[in-house]
Parts: sequence; structure tokens; C-alpha cells
Amino acid sequence: MILFLSLAFAVPQQIGQQGRVLATSGEPLSGSTPLTFRLYDSETSGNLLWEEMLIVDVVNGYYSVIL
Repeated sequence: MILFLSLAFAVPQQIGQQGRVLATSGEPLSGSTPLTFRLYDSETSGNLLWEEMLIVDVVNGYYSVIL
């Protein structure tokens, strides 16, 4: 029973992220695009906790990744 409780409250090892990428002109991007994802410990002046750069397939500006 203890094993089941610890699994139920485990921290996820992956998270999903979806978004939209636009050029500076406002046009949606398409194609393989390098994106860098970062997590900080605070909204402002925070310390970088994690960073990953991925080549993401973007379609009409939209992307979906698992981090």
C-alpha cells in the first residue's frame, strides 16, 4: 500500500508544452525551428533551474512538445 501512495504523489518527469511562434512581422512560422525552453525559480530575477533546446516542427505557427 505504501508503494501505491508514493507513486500517486510522484513528481512528473515530463510535461507537455504547446504554443505559437510568430515572426517579428507577425506572420506564423512553419518548418523546423530551434526553440529553447527554460525554467526559473522565480518570475523575475530568478535562477535558471533547467534548459533544453529542441528542433521543433512548427505548422502555421503552432507547435507541441514534451519536455
